[in-house]
Amino acid sequence: MRALAHTHHVVRSSLAMLLAPAHDLSTRDGRKRELARLDAALNVTRNPEHTISQVLVHRAVGTAKNRRRIPRSRYPKSIEVSYATQLVGMVNAAKQHVAAAMTQIPKLLADHNRQDRADDGGGVFLSRELEAVDDRPYKQLVRFAGLPIVVENPVGSVRYWIDSFGVPGSTTMQYAYGYIAGTEGADSEETDVYLGPDENADDVFVVHQMCAPDFETYDEDKVMLGFPSASSARDAYLAQYTDPRFLGSMDTVSLADFKSSLLARCDRLKRRRYQIRRDAGEPTKAARLVADARKRFSNAVNPGTLDTLARKMARATTDAQRVQLAAQTKAALGVNITTLDKSVPKLVDGFAAENVALIKSLSNKTFDDVEKAVTRAFTSGASADDLSDELQDRFGIAERHARLIARDQIGKLNGQVTAARHQELGVKSFTWRTAGDDRVRPEHEDLDGQSFTYDDPPSEGLPGEPVCCRCSAEPDFGGLLDDIDKAGADEDEDE
Repeated sequence: MRALAHTHHVVRSSLAMLLAPAHDLSTRDGRKRELARLDAALNVTRNPEHTISQVLVHRAVGTAKNRRRIPRSRYPKSIEVSYATQLVGMVNAAKQHVAAAMTQIPKLLADHNRQDRADDGGGVFLSRELEAVDDRPYKQLVRFAGLPIVVENPVGSVRYWIDSFGVPGSTTMQYAYGYIAGTEGADSEETDVYLGPDENADDVFVVHQMCAPDFETYDEDKVMLGFPSASSARDAYLAQYTDPRFLGSMDTVSLADFKSSLLARCDRLKRRRYQIRRDAGEPTKAARLVADARKRFSNAVNPGTLDTLARKMARATTDAQRVQLAAQTKAALGVNITTLDKSVPKLVDGFAAENVALIKSLSNKTFDDVEKAVTRAFTSGASADDLSDELQDRFGIAERHARLIARDQIGKLNGQVTAARHQELGVKSFTWRTAGDDRVRPEHEDLDGQSFTYDDPPSEGLPGEPVCCRCSAEPDFGGLLDDIDKAGADEDEDE
């Protein structure tokens, strides 16, 4: 009630000063004389049924029938656009610090892919390299599904063997057969492997082979790599053996898990000589470039600069809201009423801190995505052009997110400041107003024009609270005018 009595006093005194600024309003007697002169100027007979506040309100606003329309509450679109433009400018400036790295990474991928094609499709015989780890006769080294394979028996060749009784035999190979270089299987030798027709198969099938002639004892594992299904892998294995009992059991594992298990067991020297795809030189260099670019980008998005920008935009938002509220109180009360803004500084501090955190997290999220894109490109065999396009898309997403941050945060601050000033003024209810364009979400369009109290807002919350909400709260002065009159009547009785 004290705040309302103060508002009533402001209304009376402001108009008094407007009409007779030379009069002394510093004393109680001076104010009484001025208000009496104001009554006479307005040709009003003062009586208990017709208080001065009622006269002022009727003169300033008119009767309910002729009352001037309260200016509509509007979202500060120009401030959002300015903030978004400056945030995007900061992102683009930071992007220039990492442009060289983002250009170099696709080139590394291209070099990596060229080497893989030479190993896979060129049929290169790397005898010198093989001699460093293998004293057996000359063999062919290929890369299949990202693994270095030494092919001992290509398709159509004849493999000779001797059975457990010492009887020699031979098998015409329907699938390429060899071993995975630099690895060690369960029998302490290289991991034997059959190569199927589908290098992009997701799964690997491991046959646990049994010993002849009784087939009761485990012998070794045979890996079926490049087969689309368990049944095709089983059929391919059996096609190479004279007795189906050689196949004891068969496990299915994903290619990724299979590679991980190989890395855990393979000899360090051979692993360096035959690096699995993810440990190749180009991927390592690319990973280092990404890490360095992350630091450069983060340093370019300086927290101090962000804080200064955020506070500048916060001041612009609070100033615009103050002008809007002044026009609304002028229409409703006939005078401008200035609030004390007790809670606004705290809202501005919170806005600045949250915005700095959001932009810094945007930087981290961008490079998390960049890191995943680079890793995926090197492990999947994507082209350098595809990776370059994806990296550009990542930074394009960062720009769009910066614009969303600007819209969301300006809307939230505008809503918070509006609510704080309304309630400090004594406004208890508001009318929900949308931005009035085709981007308004349907649930907010339904709320447009509806009245709510600050004590009991809609389920959506207050205008501006939902994500990227551009709605505003328009003050309802009806209850305030009644309270002003009551406070004025109480003050008159005290006098």
